[in-house]
Amino acid sequence: MPLPSFSCGFRLKHTLRRVFGNIGEEGTRVECGGRGGRRYRSRAVQGPGFPLRVQGLGGHLSVFLGLRRVCTERDRCSSTAGIELSDVGEWKAEEGACRRREAWEGRAEHAQPVTWIARMPVGARGEGRHGVRGGGERGERTAAERRVWMIGSVSSLGMARWDDGVRGGDPWLLHGGRGAIYKVNARTACKVESHSTRHGSKPANEAKNQNPKIIPFDYNRVVLEPFPDVPDSDYINASYVDSLVKPKAYIASQGPNENTIGDFWRMVWQERSPCIVMLTKTFDFIKVMCVQYWPAATGMEEVYGGIGVTVLHEEQLANFLIRTIRLRKDGAPEEGERRIQQYHYTEWSCHTSPFSNALLEFRRRVRLYMKSLCVPQEPAEGPTPAASVSSLDLSTASSNPPHALSGPVIVHCSDGSGRSGVYMAIDANLESADEDGCFVLYGYLKKMRSSRRGLVETLDQYKFVYEALEEYVICGMTYFPVSELSQRLKFKSTRNAEDKMNEYQKEYLQISKMTPKFTIGDCAGGHRPENREKNRDVIIVPPDNYRPYLTSFQGNTCTDYINAVFIDGYTRPREYIVTEWPLQPTIADFWSLVYDHECSAIVVLCSPRISSGYTHPKEYIVTEWPLPSVVPDIWSLVYDHDCSGIVVLCHPDPSPQYPSFWPETSRFRKYGAVFSVELMSRKEYPNIRSWVFKLNKKEIAPYRKTISTVVDEVQGTQIVSLTELMAGVKAEPKTCQLFQLMCWPMGHRVPTSTNSLVELMNMVERWRQRTEYGPIVVVSPDGCGRAGVYCAANACIEQVIQHGEVDVFQAAKTVRRHRPQLIENMTEYKYCYDLVLHYVLHYLHKK
Repeated sequence: MPLPSFSCGFRLKHTLRRVFGNIGEEGTRVECGGRGGRRYRSRAVQGPGFPLRVQGLGGHLSVFLGLRRVCTERDRCSSTAGIELSDVGEWKAEEGACRRREAWEGRAEHAQPVTWIARMPVGARGEGRHGVRGGGERGERTAAERRVWMIGSVSSLGMARWDDGVRGGDPWLLHGGRGAIYKVNARTACKVESHSTRHGSKPANEAKNQNPKIIPFDYNRVVLEPFPDVPDSDYINASYVDSLVKPKAYIASQGPNENTIGDFWRMVWQERSPCIVMLTKTFDFIKVMCVQYWPAATGMEEVYGGIGVTVLHEEQLANFLIRTIRLRKDGAPEEGERRIQQYHYTEWSCHTSPFSNALLEFRRRVRLYMKSLCVPQEPAEGPTPAASVSSLDLSTASSNPPHALSGPVIVHCSDGSGRSGVYMAIDANLESADEDGCFVLYGYLKKMRSSRRGLVETLDQYKFVYEALEEYVICGMTYFPVSELSQRLKFKSTRNAEDKMNEYQKEYLQISKMTPKFTIGDCAGGHRPENREKNRDVIIVPPDNYRPYLTSFQGNTCTDYINAVFIDGYTRPREYIVTEWPLQPTIADFWSLVYDHECSAIVVLCSPRISSGYTHPKEYIVTEWPLPSVVPDIWSLVYDHDCSGIVVLCHPDPSPQYPSFWPETSRFRKYGAVFSVELMSRKEYPNIRSWVFKLNKKEIAPYRKTISTVVDEVQGTQIVSLTELMAGVKAEPKTCQLFQLMCWPMGHRVPTSTNSLVELMNMVERWRQRTEYGPIVVVSPDGCGRAGVYCAANACIEQVIQHGEVDVFQAAKTVRRHRPQLIENMTEYKYCYDLVLHYVLHYLHKK
């Protein structure tokens, strides 16, 4: 096998030492040549399984890695691939980088230009926590093939590091490049041959374009069947785009506007598209990004461009919606009807990047549906494996005639550029990974840009594609069918003989590595002088982008801050609000939180002889136990967010540290100048207590140093402010229910009764179905412990009910997005699995 050679400038000696040290099995020598013939030598402790030779060639780093291909016993062979990096510090000008890139592209015919190298273990079935799921016969691998190489374009990742866990069998990743290298790669990828856009630039078609800069090329535009005697009726702003394994796999289209709704549905019918991937909200940033081109009501048909469109079913998940749509051609009953699916990603705002795990799950759902169209539909004996295809997908696929949905996938955002390109780049490279075991990101970006302008529009989007692919490689397939739950948990409890760690520990360690870190600037609201006393712990402060703001006015000294964060559920975004037990000054803020965000339930997960708690993030709000000074803020939170319930997960001892913030026995209690809580009913169950409250709010006028009325200079009349007119007027009362768990003593990491916690979850869900409004406030002693368990386990139980799958790994990652301290230890992480198992064994089949 030929020796790989590394040549670099003298400046990169420390980088080489960092990259090639401690990463293999054999000792190696690294030689780095600088200007003037100087040489630097470093003996790496470990080599990557083969010798390395590094020579100096006057200042530029050119890396050629000899990659050993894993073969079967019958076919022992090896092959090499060349990968080039350029030292940013030695780049003289962007033109030089472009010339090096062009030189590299000449070699790309035999060695794919990709972005990182990852070697990962692949299980016997071709899938594993760190592996890429193989397709077809690739799923059956021998023991000799359990390690594969994934080749990516290192050229864009520059100063990189090898993953620390190589010797333990974890993937090898070369990642973490510098922004300058990303920038040069993105710029050079955009420098592609320009093509004619004559048809899209015609004056008659200008109104059909959302963005005059994003116009399809003539050579690959989608040409519609024209209407007789209607000039230019064959035009729509849409382009064919190839994937890495299939020509014309996608149609990149702009979102329909008022002039093109009919043309869009004509294209869907003509191209026999099986599904539509929509990546934009209809309204965002004070602008209509895309008109609603489907009927507003389920079951109602509307005709667009001669195509009858009916929404048959709509399924909501936290980050996207899945709509099943029936199509028929008006006036042509002989052509029958078709059923397609629209996948609408709703949490991707313009000029931002979504959460990578959420977009990967979205893409997985699309792929499951596409696979269902290729699978013969035969009635299965027994339950359908949940991890494969949902029953809705099967019914949609089986209702279509053969080859009716054999066309490309339609992908659109607002103008069919940036976000559409990001999705196609991720999808095409993951498909390539499944088929061929490699990523070709840089080359595919150039391919996309030659098909349509603006695909992967910004540098941040380019970086996000790398991050999403990296997460896919690191995490792999983390879900599994609920039927395998008991077997999987036994396996996860087994310790590895080499590193003495079980799967629970490895998963939690990986989650901890991938948890985002927030700066003080990200959490500026909680660190302001007027808000510091509202936090139990200055370390546990919510980021401003994800905290619920109080909107009820309680006085000039009150602020909009409460220590609480929104947490996504499985079917709703911002399903929970996690907060701490209120302090005495924040009790009114707590009730303001419940009111302002229309929280339907409060879950208190502790029982310190005095109970309290509230959570509400569009499903839940998680907050801490309020300090004495902020008790009114808690009730302001409840009122302002229309919380229908409060769950208190603790019961602290009666002390100034954990003040009572709801009336346990008295019928009526006032919190601050605005909120009063009236006890309507109270019930007790084994280890659970519940109260139903009516939350009242009284409007007050702000204090003014000037006269309370002003004089109209024109008419000379006095004008009274609306706030002063409403002063003293009671706002509409709101009802919420508070649930308190009594079997989770202070200081215990898990409750003494798992059944009681699962029953509490069921009681809260039944109450929510009755109220149908607002998130759930989850209260824990410090705003982090216990609350993460409740939110993650709830999301997993919803996933079990809806899709028959279990994915605790992603649920834990999701709840830690906005508050990294949630699920604060491995014990809580493992207990999430135990809760799901208890639900499956004792509740699932009773429904």
